[in-house]
Amino acid sequence: MASFSIGTVTVELLDGRHPITAVPPSAWPGHRKERRADAVLANLKADDGLRAPGSAPSSSCAIAVRSRVTGGFADKVRAWTAVEPRGRELWIDTDGVVGGFIGATPRVLGYLGPDPESNIARGFFAPHYCVTQGDAVVDLDTGERRMVPALTTLDDGSSLRVATYGDVLLVDDVHGVERVATVTPAEWFPGHLG
Repeated sequence: MASFSIGTVTVELLDGRHPITAVPPSAWPGHRKERRADAVLANLKADDGLRAPGSAPSSSCAIAVRSRVTGGFADKVRAWTAVEPRGRELWIDTDGVVGGFIGATPRVLGYLGPDPESNIARGFFAPHYCVTQGDAVVDLDTGERRMVPALTTLDDGSSLRVATYGDVLLVDDVHGVERVATVTPAEWFPGHLG
């Protein structure tokens, strides 16, 4: 078994080619039929407990995909799998869009390359609600408080949501939904970002 590391993520390529049945992600919705193929299977593992299976048509394809990822590989994989796509399986389209199925619906989960510039949140909302209180952010479910320096200028009682990419959103009647900061899992509440 060959393996390599990308930052804190270890990729273990399983020996040989393995028969799989899959729906090609580029097929039009009306033509989505499972097809048999051979693929190289891989296990992704990170020190923090992240585990995800993967597959590619060949080991050179898996390495080529790795070379197209910009930014922190572990952070990208964590963001792509935070919403637990069906089977924790991802597909990569020819333009670098990473997708997966949420229920029966195909969804864009991220990008191999840089994310498009926008004030719109990336990813999906994490199922947690927070508010600002003094210099802290409070998780309404647990009451836990956390200092987040990027948010200390917000008014007391500001309603916040966080998306799977770490985008913190201010949600109110005046601004609607506005991205006000981006945080890492270490800066936010444990378990909120996958």
